[in-house]
Parts: sequence; C-alpha cells; structure tokens
Amino acid sequence: MAPKETLRHMHYLFQYLPILYAPKGSQILVDAFPLSSFKDYEIIPYDHEKRKEWDKNGSVEFWVNEDPLTTKLLSKEFLFHHTTRPKGSKIIHDVQEAKAFESTLDGRCVFKQFLSFSGMGHARKAEDIVRFPCLGEPWFERILDFSTQWIVHESGIEYLGDTHLLVASGGGYRGTEIGVITIEKKYLDIHLNESLDLLKTIQALGFRGNVGMDSFIHKKGFVPICEMNPRKTMGYVALMYARKENLKQMRLQIKKTSLGALLPQVLVDKHSQELRFPKNLFLDKL
Repeated sequence: MAPKETLRHMHYLFQYLPILYAPKGSQILVDAFPLSSFKDYEIIPYDHEKRKEWDKNGSVEFWVNEDPLTTKLLSKEFLFHHTTRPKGSKIIHDVQEAKAFESTLDGRCVFKQFLSFSGMGHARKAEDIVRFPCLGEPWFERILDFSTQWIVHESGIEYLGDTHLLVASGGGYRGTEIGVITIEKKYLDIHLNESLDLLKTIQALGFRGNVGMDSFIHKKGFVPICEMNPRKTMGYVALMYARKENLKQMRLQIKKTSLGALLPQVLVDKHSQELRFPKNLFLDKL
C-alpha cells in the first residue's frame, strides 16, 4: 500500500488512543484489529447498527459526537461568527473573491475549508482552494501554539488544563508537550475568558462533551481562539496520559514509524487486508 494511502487510513490507528489513558479492562471499539491479543484491554468490533442505542443509554464514551450540532460547531463558519477573528478575515465565496483577498494581503494569507482539522484542507493560494465557501485569514509567523481542554456538562463547564502544541510550518499537527513551556499570563487569561464565553454559547445550543480550544501567539500579536474542536483531541490524550503515569513533563509526537511506538504498527481491516502505517505516536519523557 502506498504511503499516501496508508496515511488516509490513520483513523484506524487512532481508534487505539484510549489504551493510553482508559482504565485497564476497558473495551475499545475498533474497525481494524491487531494481529495478536492486546494486553489489559478488550478489543471488540464497532457496530454501526448499535450506535444509536449506545448514544441513547450513554453506555459508550465516543471520541466525537456524530450529530448535526457537532458538524455545525466544527465549521470555520461558526468560528468566524462567534470568536474574535484576525483583522481582515472574511468568508470567501468564489475564486475571484479569493484572488482579490490574496492580492490585498500580498499573498500572506491562508484559506481554510469550513470542515477541516489539523491544517488539512488549508490552501495558501487562491488557485489551490478545493471547496467554496471557505474562510480567508491573514497568515502569521507563529511564535507559540497552545491549546486548552474542557468538558461541557449539563450543569457546568470543566477545565482540564493546557498543553503546548507542536505545529508544522503549514499548520498541521505534529505533537503535544506538557510541562515544557509557560504561557504568558496575559495571553492565557484572554484565551480562557474567550473560551469560557464560547463554551457557554455551545452549552446553550445543547452541546455536551469534550472540547479542545487552540490559540497562538505570533510576531505581531495574539489570536485568542484559532480553532475549536468539539471532540477529544490529542491534547486531551496527553493530559490524561500524564495523569495516569504521573508525568510532569512529556511529549507525544507523531513521527516516522520505528521501535517504541505507542500504538499498533499493523492492523487487519474487515476485508482481511493488512494496514501498515508510515507514522505512529511516540512518547518522550522530558
């Protein structure tokens, strides 16, 4: 299988993320299976037909809610209307509008598909935009990326903590650090206040569950909320893993597969096809 094809199958691998923090003896629902038994966890097939029943009785903890509200909250359009966007940001409807926006900013811009994550679906040039409408924003030279993790409950909003994001030059996720950097208080306070306001808004809309809020400091200022992820994120995994292992400093990083990977390196899908992954998740104790 070609590397690009195996990268598209990484979602099979990430179904195993709960083994990093879930209590021993937990059942993990997956669509592809390891070649041998898995220590401390029961790996069972995900049954799509039973999904509504599991949702209804709350017997299963899912990585992300699959409902129209979550899709709405994932959209960059929702972010545009409910957060403080960088000056000049706008919704782009066609390629002519995108080219004009690009020209106004001398090419220092980024176009974000409404439904995208981890830098995937972003375009730096108008001619490379795959789908309209999209969100156009100025491009910044980042100094520090960080995220905070939350849980929206029926009765309140729970704050779990902050993490340092390792981000590639194009905006893609590369890893998460805990206990390595200190976020300047003035930036963290603004981020926490704006995040709490936004979380109260989505709570009123009926959302319940995990949320990750991303932010970054750049050479000319600060973007309080650059992404909202209404799901468990790698920041959540890192925080829960650090608590479980009592680690004060650590780094979880996605990199080329080698010895010491935290997740399975070979899985078998329902068609009995072996899935091998060019990248995996690794831990560094700092």
